[in-house]
Amino acid sequence: MGGAAATAADANATAGALVAWARSAASPLRTVETRAGHADLAPLAAALGSAPVVALGEPGHGAHQPLAFRNRLFRYLVGHQGFTAIALETSFTEAREIDDFVMGGPGDAATLAKRDLTWGFGSYEENVRLIQWMRDYNARAGVRRKLHFYGIDMSGANDDADFTHADVAVRAVDRYLRQTSPQYSQRLTTAIAPELSLMDRVGYWQMARQHERALNGLLQSLQTYLVANAPALRRASSAVDYDWAAHNLEVARQLRDFLRLQTALEGTSTAIHPLDYRLDNAREAAMAANVLWALREEGPHGRLLVFAHDAHVMNGRTRGGMWRVYKEPPVMMGARLRARLGARLVIIGTLAAHNGPGLPSGRATPGSVEAALGSLGLPLLALDLRKARENSGANAWLHERRPIRMNFDTQLDVVPARAFDIIIFIDRVTPAEVSAGRLSR
Repeated sequence: MGGAAATAADANATAGALVAWARSAASPLRTVETRAGHADLAPLAAALGSAPVVALGEPGHGAHQPLAFRNRLFRYLVGHQGFTAIALETSFTEAREIDDFVMGGPGDAATLAKRDLTWGFGSYEENVRLIQWMRDYNARAGVRRKLHFYGIDMSGANDDADFTHADVAVRAVDRYLRQTSPQYSQRLTTAIAPELSLMDRVGYWQMARQHERALNGLLQSLQTYLVANAPALRRASSAVDYDWAAHNLEVARQLRDFLRLQTALEGTSTAIHPLDYRLDNAREAAMAANVLWALREEGPHGRLLVFAHDAHVMNGRTRGGMWRVYKEPPVMMGARLRARLGARLVIIGTLAAHNGPGLPSGRATPGSVEAALGSLGLPLLALDLRKARENSGANAWLHERRPIRMNFDTQLDVVPARAFDIIIFIDRVTPAEVSAGRLSR
């Protein structure tokens, strides 16, 4: 035996200890769908302990099973574990409109999802169902605490990974001040009118790249006014409205720092550049900061489910696959949150062995985590990797760098035991349901 066959045989042999341990340690899950009972989720929920933040990943955007399971798990965590909010990998500023809706505001779920969820997520019916369920839950009689919806990504993104509406965060701050204190903020709004006019002409991206002094002056003027007049602004609006405005200003700074690191002209290239690791670092730092802000908003008894790509939630750096071109491996959101929260954060990675019809062809490669778990013969399971510390063979396997599938047709290299606390394994994923622009329940 030689070549690829020998490599596959060696990989399978070294995975034996992991598989033997996982046969008794894994918790089978009945389904990803919300129509089932909940008894199978109890062991997974118990593994979360009292952590105020649970980060749940998905292996690629646009698959039904991870989205459906997220919805099912969130409903269970709200009903049985006291979770109070969900935070998605979508733009921060735009998500306020969805939060207003789930709190009883105007609109309909499908239209709001299409308009306000970024990166293409508004096209998925599973996201529409999540939003509508949160609104319905909040409307129930006797609900002691209403659920909140947050976006954790930088604002102004479109569905093609360009920030074509990057001015949305700073515009939201300006609008808040004009509406909350029109008489008292008139001097400020008059003073910043030239910068806003320049933004109208050239856009936020060009402001960050070519008019940094003007942009910094605009942001500082808004910051000075918000801080100096915080008590009055809170009384004139609300503490929540003020907090959103203040953090929108922080998001505007995140966008400034991100956009001036761009290596290509706006909207001209999707190729990965070796220096683009700096962009990833800026984005991951921003998402981590936005998660921590949402957690503070939820207060001392709040519990937050964060949902994003596995690459964002993992405790580690991006290595392998198409990201090998990076000059340095960027530090992901999960690693930044782990540094701040420690054991108060539980990270769940979701892995899929192969793709069904409608997705790019692909399946688990020899030596991957998916190949090892696929040999258990369970189509859906949860596995707490922390329990492997009591099994030397499984623990050793999980502490070596292993490939995991990403985005259906590429991979990342991770140390499983460090990247994730728990793994959800799905044998096969299929395309997400496409929203028809109206809610179907």
